[in-house]
Amino acid sequence: MEEFALRTFGLTKKFGGKMVLNNVSMNIRKGDIYGFIGPNGAGKTTAMKIILDLLKPTSGEVELFGSMRTSGSLSRVGSLIESPGLYTGCSAIENMKRFSIICGGTDKDILFYLRMVGLEGVGNKKVGAFSLGMKQRLGIAIALLGDPELLILDEPVNGLDPMGMRDVRDIIQFINKERGVTFFISSHLLGELEKIANVYGVINCGMLMEEITSAELDRRCGFSVRVRCEQQDKALQLLKENFGVENAQAEGEFLNIPADPAVSSKINEVLVTSGIPVHELTINKMSYEDYLLSRMGTLNVGNGVGQYA
Repeated sequence: MEEFALRTFGLTKKFGGKMVLNNVSMNIRKGDIYGFIGPNGAGKTTAMKIILDLLKPTSGEVELFGSMRTSGSLSRVGSLIESPGLYTGCSAIENMKRFSIICGGTDKDILFYLRMVGLEGVGNKKVGAFSLGMKQRLGIAIALLGDPELLILDEPVNGLDPMGMRDVRDIIQFINKERGVTFFISSHLLGELEKIANVYGVINCGMLMEEITSAELDRRCGFSVRVRCEQQDKALQLLKENFGVENAQAEGEFLNIPADPAVSSKINEVLVTSGIPVHELTINKMSYEDYLLSRMGTLNVGNGVGQYA
């Protein structure tokens, strides 16, 4: 039986007459790194705030750790929503001590979490002089106070440079692997989520379009051989008989054949020797971006990172 850290049932939120979330039902298993991907304004932050009881839904329910959400189950959740609210005139340790009064955590815990996020050596430096990446790392350390089982992070790499993104990504993977913490991470940066998530929730215009594992996404984005040929019906039959290809299909002038590129020459040979002229043969592989585009909308690509706008 699957154990879930977080489930939502029909979450809906309206602001005035505007539908911001529309019947969102998510399923996040214990141990997942769940990437919540969607454009800016898709409803990601609103969903997270409702889950954390910072906003009330118009309708719908939230379940944490197998039971309907309570103040007790919320105490098992850490979060960083939008940007960390830090005391800029205090050091990292002073910030941690202030938040530990609310969230729990000993001096030993504070030093351990600061070491985990790479901030053990900043001494008495005031947080106001920290870089954005350092502030994000401190925000994650604060979210870890109280030893949460689920960590909810809203756009944790937004605005960071590539090194800062890598640092935050490494921290998330370490905490997930070494401490078994489940992560629910929102982002519009597919290139970053792609490196760490094992499950994706795709949201657009307030609607959850799909939940898909990285393994299933890999399968759907596998290689295919595209062939432009005559006598498509006969060609499909030959492909099934010779290669066991059951899910090949006609797409206009082309046959799309899910197959390893290594068999492309054999496909060409079988068709030609059977009297079927082949006019064009290409190897395709759908990217994660291409697949999610088909679910969401247009994509801007800047600085080598896919970004939904």
